[in-house]
Amino acid sequence: MCIGVSDGTGVFVWDVEGNRYYDFSSAFSVVNQGHCHPRIVSALREQAGVLSLSSRAFYSDVLGEYEEFITRLFGYHRVLPMNTGQIHSLGIFRVFALYCIVLYTVKVVKKDVFLFCILLCFLTSIVCM
Repeated sequence: MCIGVSDGTGVFVWDVEGNRYYDFSSAFSVVNQGHCHPRIVSALREQAGVLSLSSRAFYSDVLGEYEEFITRLFGYHRVLPMNTGQIHSLGIFRVFALYCIVLYTVKVVKKDVFLFCILLCFLTSIVCM
């Protein structure tokens, strides 16, 4: 299904024509708390009024508090908050998929090889999520 989503609240999203849908994707687990959760929106607004983003190149006044909380929560001795780099892996598979499409379009690879490559890219992107 291809829809243009324009709004979301809780488990629902609305398209540009006002039709309501259940959002079963949860944005691949990034929004599994629901769209526009009031407590999260409130926390985002509060934080945006103080500091929108702090690079890991700098210390922040709440980093130590966060590190203490998360190490106690999980029983760790240390923590290093960072991005996983997963988006780079997904980008590589998208480039590979595009390459497969080009090879198939100019008749360099046969249809079964093309479909295998596209399926591999699709399944890998789901596993990486």
